[in-house]
Amino acid sequence: VADGVGGHAAGEVASTEAARNASKVFTGGKRRELIAAVQGSNTHVHELNQHRKAQGKGAMGTTLTALHIDLDGEAHIAHVGDTRVYLHRMGHMTQLTLDQSHPVIQKVLFRAIGDKSSVTPYSASIDTEDGDHFLLCSDGLNKEVTDEEIKMELNSGDHPQAIANRLVALANNRGGRDNITALVLKVNHKKGIARQP
Repeated sequence: VADGVGGHAAGEVASTEAARNASKVFTGGKRRELIAAVQGSNTHVHELNQHRKAQGKGAMGTTLTALHIDLDGEAHIAHVGDTRVYLHRMGHMTQLTLDQSHPVIQKVLFRAIGDKSSVTPYSASIDTEDGDHFLLCSDGLNKEVTDEEIKMELNSGDHPQAIANRLVALANNRGGRDNITALVLKVNHKKGIARQP
């Protein structure tokens, strides 16, 4: 999940480029390879920023939060910014990422893709269990929808796509003042990972 900053057009370019680059570079592996893909996206967007500055344009940046579940059932996270990853397991929900943003001043990130020539993502790895749900979301969701409401949706047992759709709709109904992205994954070790299409 990538959520751009630097104005609508520039932020959209930054988030698209970062996500595309990470997807292209990451071909599988563990946490180290996922971190490398996120760092590669940072280098790519930073280089684009240098070209923008040479043309007299403002800087752009983006958050980037990546999750990979490997063949051993281990989930790996690499994270920059204030997009979030939640784990919902057996009725309990935990935020697995830390918001790297100012708690009061909106859209002020302490760490962003493209801001500097190098970045050190927050990273973590955890073993998954059958029935685990992961939610990756932009801050546009968690600004409008409480953690308790997110937990209720994840408790529903519905298809991941239906849960994501309802969360986005709820955030939009409350004003949808920012970009809203929600991706829900459900772990089923017998069938592989079920996710929204």
